[in-house]
Amino acid sequence: MVQVRFACGHSRSVTFPVRLCPLQRNRTLSLLARSTCPSCLRELRQRVAQQQCRAVGLPPLRGNTPQVVGLAEQIRAAVVRAYMEQEASPTSEVLALLATRRDAGWWCVRRMALWSELHCRALVSELQTESEEKP
Repeated sequence: MVQVRFACGHSRSVTFPVRLCPLQRNRTLSLLARSTCPSCLRELRQRVAQQQCRAVGLPPLRGNTPQVVGLAEQIRAAVVRAYMEQEASPTSEVLALLATRRDAGWWCVRRMALWSELHCRALVSELQTESEEKP
């Protein structure tokens, strides 16, 4: 086990396979030393996602843990980006529908829907159907 110090200043223990040649091991250690640790990278992605959602006027999400809320923010930001790629910007109707779901768990459960354009549109259709069914 080797202790690696990342560029962000955090450290982590890393285990290498026994058969890994010393040259490859040194290259890997050098690469890790120049990169950001997984925790800092996750926090950065979450902050960017939150900023993107705030920029279009979406409210913050609620959840049990910061990790779940952060993942849900990234998922919701991906939906917004998908609409921005298809149109100049999401319509106010779409944004209103996206704002109705503030539960982070709801976004995490439906995260697989983001892998295609059709699924993103289906997600919004599901929200529209649910909002029409409510009295």
